[in-house]
Amino acid sequence: MYQESQKRRSYIIYILFFFLSGSLVLIDFFSNKKFSDTILSRVEFLFPINEEAANTLVSLDFDFFESRSDLINENARLKNEVIELRKLKLVNEELINEILSNDELIKNVQIEDYVYLKSSLLIKNTTNEYIISGGRNLNLNINDLVLNEEGFVIGYLTKIFDDHSLISTVLNSNFSIPGIDKHGNEYLITSNNDELLVNSILINEKNVNVDYIFTDIAFDHPGKFPIVDLSQEEVSQLNNKISSTVKVNYRFSFDSNIYIVKKK
Repeated sequence: MYQESQKRRSYIIYILFFFLSGSLVLIDFFSNKKFSDTILSRVEFLFPINEEAANTLVSLDFDFFESRSDLINENARLKNEVIELRKLKLVNEELINEILSNDELIKNVQIEDYVYLKSSLLIKNTTNEYIISGGRNLNLNINDLVLNEEGFVIGYLTKIFDDHSLISTVLNSNFSIPGIDKHGNEYLITSNNDELLVNSILINEKNVNVDYIFTDIAFDHPGKFPIVDLSQEEVSQLNNKISSTVKVNYRFSFDSNIYIVKKK
């Protein structure tokens, strides 16, 4: 019985609450919101809002967003500076490598009485021959020697055009060039694409301590330029012939520094 009376009281309270709420809504509606405005003014009187504090909060919000924006901008600026520094580092490394290459070139080749025309690879054709910049515009000729960054012969010109030329390189099976060692022994150096095949064609002194084989004016070359270095290779002497093989380690790239040798 007690629980049932409690439930009835709860229902009565709920009904009275909804009735009172509906009455307040109707009063506010028919009084053109005057009732709700009065309530709000009383609440504001009881809990006054400090306008200065509100403005401070607003300004703090704006300061926060401005600070965040400044941080984002500063971060972007620093990233751009890092990118620029990396670019400068790459340029510096390229210049250093070019200087080292030129130093190596100077060390291995004769400098006096020669002009070294710097060229670059333009394209590789279907027969694995390379076209390089420079042609009749630089007074180039067939069989002009092409050197790499270290001053070694890596090819020679086979066709000349107005502003470009075709070269036969150590990577071509038709590559063939005569050379001479420090003993006066003469050689023919050919390629099978992967290796340079060194075979003597004239022996003046039977000596396998060969080291470098050079080009020579005796073969209508402009002077002495290294073709191969046999100091670390196995050199054999058989049937009055000196021979060796050298792995072709040089690989062309479009960033390679190559030089065409011309007499002054």
